[in-house]
Amino acid sequence: MTASLIEDYQESGSLDNIFGKMKRVQQERLKADTPSEISVEINKDIFALNNNFNAVLPGMTKEENQRLNNKAKDFLFEILQDIKV
Repeated sequence: MTASLIEDYQESGSLDNIFGKMKRVQQERLKADTPSEISVEINKDIFALNNNFNAVLPGMTKEENQRLNNKAKDFLFEILQDIKV
């Protein structure tokens, strides 16, 4: 979801109707059906996680959020490794 928001903002430069735009971007991302396309989409998610760790989820400390962020990145890296095999 974060990657979709970042991608939309980079394309449009605006946060107007953000959820409608995010839905459009997510629908396009779901069309990825080759290992190469899927790898590109996973790398977008990793990029978003690397560049958005300062946004702390409500009810979490910054450390808890960073730990969750790192877990998500580890999981995505594992998926990338499986795709390349």
